[in-house]
Amino acid sequence: MQSIEAISAVGKRMRIFLWGLVALILVCLIGFPSELGLDIEPMRHSPWVYSFYNLVEMVFGPPELPFDDLLLLPPDAPFLHPEPLPISMRISSVAIFFTTSLLMASLVWEIDRLFKAYSLCEVFTLETTSHFRCIGWTLVALFVVNGVANYIIEHIMIPFEMEMNRPFNGPPMGDMFGLIPPPHEWTNMEYISLDFPLLLAGLFMIVIAHVMHLGVQIQADVDATI
Repeated sequence: MQSIEAISAVGKRMRIFLWGLVALILVCLIGFPSELGLDIEPMRHSPWVYSFYNLVEMVFGPPELPFDDLLLLPPDAPFLHPEPLPISMRISSVAIFFTTSLLMASLVWEIDRLFKAYSLCEVFTLETTSHFRCIGWTLVALFVVNGVANYIIEHIMIPFEMEMNRPFNGPPMGDMFGLIPPPHEWTNMEYISLDFPLLLAGLFMIVIAHVMHLGVQIQADVDATI
């Protein structure tokens, strides 16, 4: 009896923790904690965050630089007179944001349903195995979508923001790996950034769901035999 109550308590606490974490991420996305020195490092390189700020710029316009920073820029700096985002960047940002938002919302929903089942003392059931399976496949889908989104950002969106074909003046700089090529040569060295821990986590959840499903079936056969 005590173990059942403990499982129920853990499920309730994890639901509170989950939605508190979601609230923290949303607050950090707005940028308020940055004033307090708080930040979530992995979010900086997330395609979802990148597309979110592009959507904000599409709706509210580009952010205004502080007056002190403007004094440090040359008079002919291109970002002193911001232009609207190119159509390809607009379409890519909308597609990346809504696709990843849908997957992350589905992930949070399935995790919440799993913790709710635990709070109701439903641990080894077909419902919980279904939640595990959905969580796993959603993580795998996020792995694929993030890889494609990173490729789109590197090859379609960023070239409009950064002039990669400027003439290279002076000899290339050296580093521990040898000579660094001119900036315009980096366009041929791009790669797709893949989040393999996300893939491994998804596959692990799928395997756990399969094992739990078999365990539930075995337990049902044993109960029927007895």
